[in-house]
This record gives sequence, C-alpha cells and structure tokens, in this order.
Amino acid sequence: MARSSRLQHSRVMTAGRTGVRVAVIVWILGFGMLALLSVARLGDDRLPGLFTFRSATVGDGLLLPVLAGTTVAAGRWRAGWSRSERRCLAVAAIAGLLAGAGTQVQWLLDPRPRLNWTLPAPHHFAIAGWYHAVFLTLASGFFLSAGTGLWLRLRHEARSTPGPAIRRVRSVAVLGVLVPVSAFVALLAQDNGATLGQAGGLAAAALLVVVAATGAAAGPRVVPVMAVAAGLAILPTISLACLLTPRPTVTPLTVVPAVVAGLAGASATAVLRIGARWEHVVVASCAALAAAGPVYLAATLERLPALPALLACALSSVMATLEVSLFARLLTGSRPAGRWLLAGPGTVAPIVVVGMAGRYLHQEADLAAAWGNIAVALSGLLLLAVAARGVRMHFAAVISAEEADAPRSHLSATKWQAYLAIVTAYAAALLASISLVIGTTAGGHWSDGRIADPVLLTVLVVVLAALITVLLVAGAVVAPTARPGLATLCCALWCGVMFWCLRAGFSGWRQAGFAVLVALVAGAFLTESVLSNTGHLHDQGVDRATRVVALAVGVCAGATTTWMAGPALQSAGGVVTVGYALLHLAVAAAATVALPFLAAGCLPGARPARTQVIGLPLAGLLQDGFVVLVLVISVAGCPTSSSPTSTISAPPGERPSRTSRCCPPHTCG
Repeated sequence: MARSSRLQHSRVMTAGRTGVRVAVIVWILGFGMLALLSVARLGDDRLPGLFTFRSATVGDGLLLPVLAGTTVAAGRWRAGWSRSERRCLAVAAIAGLLAGAGTQVQWLLDPRPRLNWTLPAPHHFAIAGWYHAVFLTLASGFFLSAGTGLWLRLRHEARSTPGPAIRRVRSVAVLGVLVPVSAFVALLAQDNGATLGQAGGLAAAALLVVVAATGAAAGPRVVPVMAVAAGLAILPTISLACLLTPRPTVTPLTVVPAVVAGLAGASATAVLRIGARWEHVVVASCAALAAAGPVYLAATLERLPALPALLACALSSVMATLEVSLFARLLTGSRPAGRWLLAGPGTVAPIVVVGMAGRYLHQEADLAAAWGNIAVALSGLLLLAVAARGVRMHFAAVISAEEADAPRSHLSATKWQAYLAIVTAYAAALLASISLVIGTTAGGHWSDGRIADPVLLTVLVVVLAALITVLLVAGAVVAPTARPGLATLCCALWCGVMFWCLRAGFSGWRQAGFAVLVALVAGAFLTESVLSNTGHLHDQGVDRATRVVALAVGVCAGATTTWMAGPALQSAGGVVTVGYALLHLAVAAAATVALPFLAAGCLPGARPARTQVIGLPLAGLLQDGFVVLVLVISVAGCPTSSSPTSTISAPPGERPSRTSRCCPPHTCG
C-alpha cells in the first residue's frame, strides 16, 4: 500500500512538472514571440497593435499558458494510452489543426477584414501575421488534443471507480481549466466588438459545453459538482471583462476602490479551510477578481452618483459571498455556517464602502467640506466596530488552537487563514483610509511633490538585494561559527546606507521626533524578538553572538524605520513624489521583514533540536517582523504621507485647484 501511494505521488509530481514546462513553452511561443515581433516592429505599428487586444495580452500571456499546463498535468497521470485512445488523440489534433488553419484562411480571404498590425491590408499578412497564423493553427491542434486526453482520462476513471473522477472535479485545480476557457472566450468576444453582457453570455455558453462534456465522460454524478465549479468560474470571468473594459475616468483615485474591493474579497476567503497554499492563492485570486469588477465599473464613471456607488459596493460584497459559498460547496459539499459567511465578506464590506466614499466625496467639493470630518470619524468607527471584529475572530481561532495544543499542521493552517484575513484586510483598510482622506481634503492643502531620485532608489534596491542574497547563501557556503559575524556585518552595512540616506534631513522637529520614537519601539521589539525566538523560548540560552546579532537587527530596524517615516516621504528639501515615496516604502518594508529574518537564521538557536513551544523560531520572528511593519506604516508612514499641512501656491485671487486632490501630498509634481 505504501509503495502504491509513493508511486501515485511520484506520478502526480511528474505530471505537475510536465504541466509547468508546457505552460512555459506556450507562453514563450505565444505571447513571448509576439511581444518580440511587436518590439521589433515586424508588423504595421500604425494599426492597432498587440497590446490593443485583451485576448492577445491577458489571453495569450496568462490564460492560455495556465490552461495548457493544467490540462496536460491533469490528463497525463496515466503512464500510457491504448491504441484506440491514441487514435482519438490524433483525430482531435488533426481536427484542431484544420479548424485553426480554416480561421486563418477565412481571415486572409475576407475582402473587408478588421485590419491590425498582423494584417495591414486585405489578403496580406505581415511577418508577425504569418507567425501568429502558424502559432494559432498549432495551438488549436494542441489544445483540442490535450482536452481530449483529459476527457479520456475522466472517462477511464469513471468506468473503473467513480471516486477518483469526482475527487478530480471537486478540487481547486478544476478552475485551472474553467476560468481560462471562459475568460478567454469573453475577452475574445470583447475584442470583436461584443458588449459586456454578450461576452458574459458567450463565456457562460462555453462553460456549459465543458460541463456537458465532463458529464458525458464521467457520468451524471459529476454534473452538479461541475455546475458549482462553473458558477465559481463565471463570476471572476465577468469581473475580469469589467476590469479590462475601457472607462471614461481612470486615475489612481478611481482605481483604488477596485483594489480595496479586491483585497476585501481575498480577505473574505480566509473562512475556508483549504489544504495547499497554492490552492489558497487561487481561491483568494478568484474572489478578489469577482469583488473588484463591479466597484471598478462604478468608480471609473465620469461622474459617480451616490446610488450607483452604494449598489456597486453591495454587488461586490454579494459576489464575494457567492464565491466563498460556492468554494465551500465545491470543496466540502456543504456551505459554511452563516456566522463564518458574516465573518468573511460581511466584516470587510465596510472597508469597500469607505474606499468608495473617498472617490465619491472627491467630486463633491461642498459636501466634502461640510461633512468630511464627520465622514472620516464615522468610517473609523465603522472599521473598528465591524472589520476589527472579523480580525478578532481569526485571532481567537489561533489562540484556541494553541491553548488546545493542536497538531502543528492544524495550527499552521489556522495561522495561515488568520494571516490571509489580517494582511489583506489591513491593506484594504489602509488604502480605503488614504482614499477617504484625499477625497475629503481641500486641494490647496496638499504639498507639491518635487523630489525624485532614481539613483538613490537604484542603490537601495541593489544593496538590499545583494545583502539578502549573501544571507540566503550563507547557510550553504559559510561555516556555522562565522555566520553570526556575517549577519552582523550585513545589518551594519544596511545601517550605514540608512544613515547615509538620513543626511537629507527631516521636514521639521515633529516629524523627526515622531520617526525616532517609532524607530525606538520597532528596534527594541525586534531585538527582543531575536533574543526570545532563538534563545529563551526554546531554552537555548543566549550567548554573545546572539546578543550582538540581536542588537544589530534592532539598530537596523530602527534606522530603516526612521528613514521610512522621515526622508523617504518628506525631507528638508521638500516632499517626495508619490511614485518614489511608494517605492521607498516598499524597499523599507522588505528590509524590515527580510533582514531580521535572515540574520536570525544565521544563529544556532534558529533551528533547535527540540522546540519548547508551538511554532519554530524563524516563524515567530517573521511574524514579529510583520507586526513591526504594520506598526510603522500605520503609526508613522501613513500619517506622514497623508497629513495635508502645506499649501500649493496659487495666483492672487484664485482658489487652489481641486484637481490636485486626486493625489496624495507628494503627488502633484
């Protein structure tokens, strides 16, 4: 039995690796080559080009490789095919080749085709057009043959024992077939002039064909499960079509509500208990897409009325709830309890409303001036009273598992659920709050961003990447006794870079004092985290090397935090432009989490022979790094970047323009 299980696992892993290779090959031969031909201008660049068409960018660049890899991985678990099955595969491949070639011939013979960069004139392909015709023909044969192989595999399993076929369908992996098929059909229809409703209808029809074919192969017992999976696929498909629809007003402030809705949708999936991490990523991505589409359509209107804004928020929450409920039915056969549905989509719904409120109040100058402060206060209370409760429920589940001395696998899954909920909900709440502050603040109160230093940013990225690489390879090439010294040296080098960056100065004593105070807290917290996780908690003892590394980590985190809340956003020379400010925050965030984690990994206590508490030392240190990051961004970074204290100069007798309100304080440069 054990040998059979190992053999099956080996076949699954082999099929997975084969699927990844096929996906990479399809990407290179499809989107990769077409992108190279486009850059080389081997088509007519006066006509609509490669990046004009959704099916050529998102379709060829993402959907088709995923479909190819998933289909091959799922259909080739069996060692070989019988003669009749090989005949079916050959017939399918030939039929696909003929169908693909037929579409290209029909397109070439059309006297009034829709011209583009591959077909610059009727009856004439450019070089890129000939390559695209060959690729499409071969791809048609491949996909029809691979789909036939998967169909034969399902039929074989259903005829022997129906259990494997049902288990194969009742999994997250089935979306690797359904979502690419429906989404590609929808995007292709939009490229050919179909409306959003028509594209959604064609996508639903394609899913019905797949469901019917699966039922014919695996039997009627599979059809209800496939219907649930089709429902899961159609929601993100429609939302993806919405997100790729040209809109009248696309600015950072109109896109932020859609990002907030997507993060809220991903957070809602944390109520589901799913096995593998990649499955969690797929589920969260589908829910994020489903939730973001309606909000994007409303937020990007030229003028947003109040009722459509509220309806879009409600529809976003409904679609996220449907995704969570359908995922529960697909994976477990039953829907989650109402309490957990409310704990998922219900608790993050106010975050979406707050994000949309910032977009709405931005266009209503008088309303924002009269009710802006009240709106901010009510939004804060709403987030604390509703969204924070959902986070508390996930924390309570982790605490209960730890108190019950749950198995490590169960505790790890519970923590993963909590992290997913907390990180996505926090990011959504942060963006929504910034959007609301921007929408309710007069344009003349924002500072004009002037500082943008690409050399500094490049140096920071290169140095941080080099230090991370050194610490990653230290475990393989450096002696254990020398690793703590190397970790201390890396932290000292990064501290030197941060102190060099602090030469730019602060905008005032308040900013400097606040940044230093938060830095002291962050540094002390991470110093104690290294001492506790690699020493005290696991009864390892704390030697001099551990103390030195802990002190170096604390100083490193403190210096990074000081720069993050200070000159990274606003220095003595002025305000940093929004793009560079966000990139500075990203670099500082990576350093705050990665360097302490990797430096502590060089200590002997990072991997104890026996653990005295639940959880590994490095896992606890990583958790503490994220806590510090949340503290710094919430308490220092966000208030510093969104405090409207300066005034943009305006000609005498004129009010400052309201248009600058669509930007953060350091944006208008």
